Amino acid sequence: MISASAWWQIDGWPTTAEWQAVWAFVTVLVAVVAAWVAIRQLNAHYEAQREQSRPYVVVDFGFRHLLLMIEVKNIGATPAFDIKINWEPMPQAPEDRQTQILKRCLVDSSIPFLAPGRVIEYRVSLSPDYLSHEGLPHRYVVTAEYGDSTGQKFGDGETMVLDIDQWSESLAPKDGFQRVTEAIGQQKSEIKSMSTAVDRISKEIGVLHDSVRDAVKHFAAVGAKDSRVKWLVEHPSTDIVRIINVGDVIAEGLAIKDLTGENSAFHLCDRPPRDLHPSESFAAFLAASLESPRSVQVRLSWTEEGQSKEETLWLK
Repeated sequence: MISASAWWQIDGWPTTAEWQAVWAFVTVLVAVVAAWVAIRQLNAHYEAQREQSRPYVVVDFGFRHLLLMIEVKNIGATPAFDIKINWEPMPQAPEDRQTQILKRCLVDSSIPFLAPGRVIEYRVSLSPDYLSHEGLPHRYVVTAEYGDSTGQKFGDGETMVLDIDQWSESLAPKDGFQRVTEAIGQQKSEIKSMSTAVDRISKEIGVLHDSVRDAVKHFAAVGAKDSRVKWLVEHPSTDIVRIINVGDVIAEGLAIKDLTGENSAFHLCDRPPRDLHPSESFAAFLAASLESPRSVQVRLSWTEEGQSKEETLWLK
């Protein structure tokens, strides 16, 4: 008689012990595959976290209206340490003095620390001056090598291309004065659409504004003795100054000279007109660095009705 425990056994099939060994092997194999998948997922999660929490340094061109700058930015989530920037070719500017500054700050030395979201800006020149200057590179290939707080290194193989030609036909970014002017223009447009009563009040305000402006011109404008050209300095934003001819004659052959010396904060936003008519103006950007003075001394020279005139202004 066949026992109850062996009724199912067939000649040539594995024994009970052999079946147990097969299932044990399958169990171990499934466990190994599951462990391998878990390790892969853990490594992927670690890499994703590392990418999200790493510093990320970017070198690019920046613009303040027509002023061309080189920016070093940390767009990552953690601080970057000991930033070394490699250039091909070396950064250059139309002025030799500014080229030496770029070389000292961006080539010969490293940036010890750059916090997340912070930007360091280095002036190059006015964009039209750079583009019209023969011999200056229009394309730079840049790599930045840096580390995080644990000493892990980044930047190897992360190449950045700075190509000035791609910006040459783009619109110049608006400066603070332009934004203020546009906002004032929009407000004027809204005021004109108001009711008659509000319009009458607006006219009265306009008369008062003219009176105040005349008073400001009288007390704030400066000019050379026996000169009919008078200069008024306005501050439409914290780092922009606008110098206006509030006189009643043309300042012909206007020349502007910065008397502050090396590391001056004074930089023209655009080229001033050769002849500055009454009520016309030019703007300058006070790009003060930590080692340059905020106050600058500027000499204006011009011809007025055939006579040479000059005036020195302090800008703050």
